[in-house]
Amino acid sequence: LLSPISALLDLPPLMSGKDGSDFLVYDRKQVEKLNFLVEKYPQSEPALVRKLSKLTHQQPLYLGNSMPIREWDLAISPQVENLSVMANRGANGIDGQVSTFLGTCLEGKNNWALIGDLTVLYDLPSLWISKQILPEHIFLVVLNNSGGMIFNRIFKSEYFLNRHEIEFSHWAKMWSWKYEKWSDIPLKNTLSGRTIIELVPQEQQTQLFWEGWDKDDRD
Repeated sequence: LLSPISALLDLPPLMSGKDGSDFLVYDRKQVEKLNFLVEKYPQSEPALVRKLSKLTHQQPLYLGNSMPIREWDLAISPQVENLSVMANRGANGIDGQVSTFLGTCLEGKNNWALIGDLTVLYDLPSLWISKQILPEHIFLVVLNNSGGMIFNRIFKSEYFLNRHEIEFSHWAKMWSWKYEKWSDIPLKNTLSGRTIIELVPQEQQTQLFWEGWDKDDRD
């Protein structure tokens, strides 16, 4: 679709008011709605991401790609401060994310990553370098929603998803990493060493969360 930029001037305003007060009211309502939804659907993706943000508080974090970045930006706990967050857009956004994360890990730190399942599948050989890197405490959280759910948000059709039934325990075993499977986030980190954490959200709760979030409450 092509149109002159002047066409933007003809679009109706999202909200009335010139002093920004309407926007502030709307923003507060959105925060309230977000808090309500993560409480109502505690095993949805955004709710799990919020809990993870508390667990990784003040520790190096790598995000990749698509939904993990968007959900972190949306749902991060307001209590989290002093963030050290890294990301790499790459050529297409999905390639080389695990490799980049491993290259950013620091000695003496708990190094965290939250990476989507398809993004990890694009970079499975990356763990070959494990024996050549020094940092010991590396926690790679694989957000496994069975594939490509960002396209479900955009197109609302199964045809655009990349459904799979893959789980990542054998990947961890192949490279002598520890492995855990989570359906919720623990209150305290008891992990040590290099660990693959397969985080599996509840699909129905995630769908209900997004339906509630996408509902326009301005009317």
